[in-house]
Amino acid sequence: MWGFTEVENLCVRELENLSLPPVERIRIYQQFKLDKVLLLEPFAQLTIRTEPISLEEGQSLDLETCLRIAKARELYRVSGSGPKPSVTGLQNSSFIRHFFNLDSFAL
Repeated sequence: MWGFTEVENLCVRELENLSLPPVERIRIYQQFKLDKVLLLEPFAQLTIRTEPISLEEGQSLDLETCLRIAKARELYRVSGSGPKPSVTGLQNSSFIRHFFNLDSFAL
């Protein structure tokens, strides 16, 4: 609203340095409508981790985000029989960008 871009950038840099769980990072970035591209890593982490999001994690996110995460996990697990990409590989793939609609900036 006020256009404090430098302050927002400083906040984002500080958030990126914090060791936050992926769900918490997604919740914060969505709440404050930060650059969607920053969500590549947490979405990739949730897609490849072995356990599904918990009830508590799901309650902190909106329904659409929870459903997208569940669908991405399902597709990731059934896609091909070859080795699965790492978090970094998934971040760099178009799958996460396209699936979570991370090409635009504001959430």
